[in-house]
Amino acid sequence: MELRRRLIVGAATAAAFVCWPRLALCDDRCWILGVLLTPGATADRDAAAIMRAALERRGLVEGKHYVFALRFSGGDAQYLQAAKELVSMGVDMIVTMGGSPSVKAALEATKTIPIVMMSSADPVGDGFINSLAHPGGNVTGNCIFGVELAVKRLQLLVQALASPSAVAYLATNLGGFTKRDEQYDVALAQAASSMSIRMEFVKLRSFAELADAFAEIKQRNVDAVVLNNSAEFLGIRKLLAELALQHRLPAICDTRTFAEAGLMMSYGADLAYVLDKTADYIARIYRGAAPRDLPVELVLKFDLAVNTKTAAALGITFPKSLMLMANRVYA
Repeated sequence: MELRRRLIVGAATAAAFVCWPRLALCDDRCWILGVLLTPGATADRDAAAIMRAALERRGLVEGKHYVFALRFSGGDAQYLQAAKELVSMGVDMIVTMGGSPSVKAALEATKTIPIVMMSSADPVGDGFINSLAHPGGNVTGNCIFGVELAVKRLQLLVQALASPSAVAYLATNLGGFTKRDEQYDVALAQAASSMSIRMEFVKLRSFAELADAFAEIKQRNVDAVVLNNSAEFLGIRKLLAELALQHRLPAICDTRTFAEAGLMMSYGADLAYVLDKTADYIARIYRGAAPRDLPVELVLKFDLAVNTKTAAALGITFPKSLMLMANRVYA
């Protein structure tokens, strides 16, 4: 079969060249897998290797059965532009790794190309699918109940600090805040009230406001901060950790990359588990399954990471009960 060269153009970051090859020699049976990511996603050196291995276990080999086409972006407008670029270059599938905003953009860009969600907080509520059991369109993948996880992070932070009197919730949505953001606020306020904790809410509409936001949080006399599980935070996680430490604020976010970067804690979906499930969807669609017929599955495996070095710098010793729960410890 005549070979054709497919040039895969992605955003320029050094890690992207290492983790995700952008030029491959591929025959006509080879699919282009378009991937929407946040800029910070490239720094997770494990992700590409995990995805490749998961696909290979299912008989799909990079360069023979598929190649990656990457787009790095953040915010609704940038995601939509990136998704349209992938559609225009003729990708065979779009994998969204930037949370719900990237799913929304992909769906606006195409109603026919299969879309696999690495994660989405509320795909039914957001209108991406008809139901978890019967998606009904060109979207399927993984669902993570974001509101419940935000409450769990608050509970873990309280467990680490023993008796905080007030906690802040720092939320960002560069594309604008939605009704789901209000659901987070209500759930966290109720959970905090049940633990006799004052909850403060700070909204971040631009990363230019970040330093001021942390100063404001400190001025509100809180003991710790919960960061929302925004994919947009990935690219600035080291800055987040630095600001939290500067203001002596124990903080928790979603993925372990935040704890690795210096945040005191993280709690979220297990990366390897989610990537493996995502690879399964990719393989099944590659072999002919339609997204509308593949039920969206709930993520059921989670990862607690703690950074003992950061905790020590803040004068905090994690209780034994929390350390026994931790899947990863960064020292």
